[in-house]
Amino acid sequence: MKLQPSIKHLPSQKLVALQVVGLHNIPHAFQQLSHWSVENGGTESPQRKMYTIYQDSAKEVAHDQINLITGTTIITPIDFVPQHLMLYNMEACKCIVASLVLNPQDLSKAWTALYQWKNAQNLELSDAYPYEIYHTDYRNHPDGLCQVDLCIPIK
Repeated sequence: MKLQPSIKHLPSQKLVALQVVGLHNIPHAFQQLSHWSVENGGTESPQRKMYTIYQDSAKEVAHDQINLITGTTIITPIDFVPQHLMLYNMEACKCIVASLVLNPQDLSKAWTALYQWKNAQNLELSDAYPYEIYHTDYRNHPDGLCQVDLCIPIK
């Protein structure tokens, strides 16, 4: 895996989201969000992205107890979200971004390498949570790979 991190200013983004506990629950949350999106006119648009926002560190909290938010971008205006979903506003921020194509099982290694790069550059974390932006679904790739951006908000 070859990281080529860059520093970018990422725009704000409105998401329909689910609060999730445990990494093992991410696929089910994505399935719920995809179902909601299709029902609300967001069919397979290349503009639709899926997000995982890490509220806890996977290095400090057991993987089955980690708190996160999964979300999907809002493409068309919406008037209502079901009670089990929420609206979540990602604020614009400056981030270290690594764009990768990888097997989802390699995400942990990629995050470790990206934080090592951040430390080597003496960059300071902001108060915002780190997150992933999924551009493709690994289940639709013949080799089980996904295109994902790893984003670390910095000051």
